[in-house]
Amino acid sequence: MKRPILSQMLGAALLALVGCGIDGKWKLDEFEPESAKGHFRLSEITLGEDGTYTAVSDYDETKRESHGTYTFEDGKLTIRPDQPDHEVRTYEAELSGLGSKLTVRDKLYGSPVVAVMKRD
Repeated sequence: MKRPILSQMLGAALLALVGCGIDGKWKLDEFEPESAKGHFRLSEITLGEDGTYTAVSDYDETKRESHGTYTFEDGKLTIRPDQPDHEVRTYEAELSGLGSKLTVRDKLYGSPVVAVMKRD
């Protein structure tokens, strides 16, 4: 009789950890292939619960901030910048590590690239 209660409590605790969703501050941790890292400038992104984001991109000694809205549905992360000169981007994205790791996949000049971001 005690096992079902314990299982329910563990399940609820796991849901609390995983259920935090994609919102939060993320920092770039890994990038593959390393040779293409110079083309992927995003160093951190903060995704708000309200569907807004703020991102920081590194350009050598200069950091540039962008902001806008995002959606995360069906394994796709779509970023819609407020700046008119920035394009809407959609990436394949997956949460793992109990919600502590965000893996983003895209193509750069036709070749696959993978960025792994860690929750800050």
